[in-house]
Amino acid sequence: MKAKSILIISALTSALFSSEHELGVRSYKANCEVCHGTPYKCSTMLTTGEWEDMFANKYSELKKIHANKPEVVSFLNSDGFKKESKYLLNFLGENSSDSGRVRACNGTSCG
Repeated sequence: MKAKSILIISALTSALFSSEHELGVRSYKANCEVCHGTPYKCSTMLTTGEWEDMFANKYSELKKIHANKPEVVSFLNSDGFKKESKYLLNFLGENSSDSGRVRACNGTSCG
């Protein structure tokens, strides 16, 4: 019982202290990776400003680019995406082509 309690507390603590970056990576992996490949490789496809433009005006550029995929547009219109979008944009912007960061596999997030 004691070990189970410690495990639960550990899991909750870990979840509470997840950084926005990690939440962005998780969102990307769950929703984007299947079509766009590894997180860090995709994030370098655009500059920080270009990623911000993609997410501006209620994601109008993202919706335009994905117009031929109704399931993606539906997701972009969902409450779930509205909640995750700030983390996703944060991750993409922090790792954009002009960010000066070169990331690699750290054991949990390969790219």
